[in-house]
Amino acid sequence: MKTFGEGIPRNLLRGASTSIKLCPSLCFNYQIDDINFENAFYKQVIGKQKMRLFRVFILAFCVLLLSYAPANAGARKAPDWLISEWINSSGVTLSELKGKVVIIEFFQLWCPGCNKFTIPLMKQWNRTFKNQIESGKLKILSIHTVFEGREHQTPERLKSFVKEKDIHHLVGIDVHKKGEYLPETMKRYRTRGTPEVAIIDKNGYIRFQIFGGFEPAIAEKLIRRLIKEPI
Repeated sequence: MKTFGEGIPRNLLRGASTSIKLCPSLCFNYQIDDINFENAFYKQVIGKQKMRLFRVFILAFCVLLLSYAPANAGARKAPDWLISEWINSSGVTLSELKGKVVIIEFFQLWCPGCNKFTIPLMKQWNRTFKNQIESGKLKILSIHTVFEGREHQTPERLKSFVKEKDIHHLVGIDVHKKGEYLPETMKRYRTRGTPEVAIIDKNGYIRFQIFGGFEPAIAEKLIRRLIKEPI
């Protein structure tokens, strides 16, 4: 073998791999053993133009592979909720809602962000998606996840609050176990506080979850897309 001084590097066959991350949920390695593409020798032999073509080929392959990835790739399976009492209707489990898109609002009755943003938004979405709700394609529910001021945010006060705010969709009271700071559903969904909103697809995967404010139009676009997705 020629020496490095003659134009061929000593580490000609040093192994290397190229990792291409398509999205947080889909990552794979395109592995080519015994080739280091940063190696000066291969730049000379293959040439810059061929290297560009090769990289374009790899990129096209990645895009093609991504097109076959499932829509919920990387999404977390939604846990079932634990509710001590339901308001406005009889209770329901997540498994009973399979085939429907589910919107969950996590709130507290004395939460300023809830009163100013998510509570009015849920009422608005009940109007916006009235046809989808009535046809059984969409379900909206709110869960009262009290992690502070439990002596003030009682079930009795919540029932009065729901009536006062003219809330007609299903409202659940999160289970709080003695000695625990956080209620059970809040822990299961790993919420960071209130308000928080989660959108679950027809197969029970969390496709959207956010704490605090967000742009409703973006969420509405996702909701419409999820309703159209096959099971």
